[in-house]
Amino acid sequence: MADLPPIQFVPTTKGGVSLVCASVKFRFNMRRSNGGRYWKCTHPYCKATAITDKENRLVKVGDHNHSPKLPSVTAEDIVPGIEQRAVELTHIPIPNIYQEKKTNAIY
Repeated sequence: MADLPPIQFVPTTKGGVSLVCASVKFRFNMRRSNGGRYWKCTHPYCKATAITDKENRLVKVGDHNHSPKLPSVTAEDIVPGIEQRAVELTHIPIPNIYQEKKTNAIY
């Protein structure tokens, strides 16, 4: 069995969870009867899926028809930048700063 890449679960803006695997983001697709989950790549026109078991371990990940776009970003990378910009730019609402930093971190 080939080594599978590490995965990370990240919150979505709508209160859900996305899966990030090998710098590619997946959205929840459906639950398996055994408690696992199917995930679908968020890239347009890509049919790659990932499967996790009920303990949220990666079981399988499909091939993509595109190159990864996401860098390895953690909350620790983003939060200090948001705090610093909020202090420096008091005239810009914090949600706008957050959205800017999130967008820059992902793309």
